Amino acid sequence: LGVGVAMIMTSSTALVGDYFDEASRHKFLSMQGVAVGLGGILFITGGGYLAELHWSYPFAIYLIPLLFFPLIFAALFEPEHHKKAVQQQEFDAPRLWPVFGTAFFAMVLFYMLPTQLPYLIVQTLQGSPSDVGVLIAFSMLVNALTSMNYSKIKARLSFGSIFMVTFLFFAAGLMIISQAANLSQLYFSTFFMGVGFGLMLVNINAWFLSRVPPAIKGKASGILASSFFMGQFASPLLFEPVVKLLGIQGLFFNVALFSLALSFVIFISKKRGRPNRR
Repeated sequence: LGVGVAMIMTSSTALVGDYFDEASRHKFLSMQGVAVGLGGILFITGGGYLAELHWSYPFAIYLIPLLFFPLIFAALFEPEHHKKAVQQQEFDAPRLWPVFGTAFFAMVLFYMLPTQLPYLIVQTLQGSPSDVGVLIAFSMLVNALTSMNYSKIKARLSFGSIFMVTFLFFAAGLMIISQAANLSQLYFSTFFMGVGFGLMLVNINAWFLSRVPPAIKGKASGILASSFFMGQFASPLLFEPVVKLLGIQGLFFNVALFSLALSFVIFISKKRGRPNRR
């Protein structure tokens, strides 16, 4: 499963960069973000219902990609400039490491919701497992609606400005979670988190594709996918000691402050730098 997902993420990101110019790429990435959000809602909730029937039924979801084979063979093609490429460009690590680092940190934040929020809901706020699914599904819905408008937002803001706004939304959502006394308050927090992730993930992919040279797009896409997955792997390992020390809501509070500080750092760096649209 891990190998398959890694190959899909790597090849699809590389092909998006090959198939579209910058303007159409932002529109496509917006729709890709919508698909990710709606897919999350469908498969998370659908998997939950199937699991109530039998523990093995959710795995039947993995049969769905078989339906995509006719579309893959009919629509995908190898770009001409790949066939004609003679020389391999050098891998420009300094230019891309900020993208990889941001991808890693974004996933560390993202996995706070599925790994930490259920314990807060069930153990502290006396909710049920179904409440966890509904809250995450609501966040994914907001994620999808936000991603749908990414191309319009990008037409007005630079990549850096979008990251600055994103971390502000993260800070607001995390701060609400840290102070929540009941489940209804968490819905306000998932709205802010959904907006933040809807912007963050699409913006990372768009930023990456604007920087990577065509000849190394495949290799660099693989490192980007690795950055996402390493962030998922590291999230519970990094946060568990903080939870033991400060509690779950203490964790959310401190990460909220960190996100706010990071947004301020981006704002200051943009003020000191030359104004541009990148």
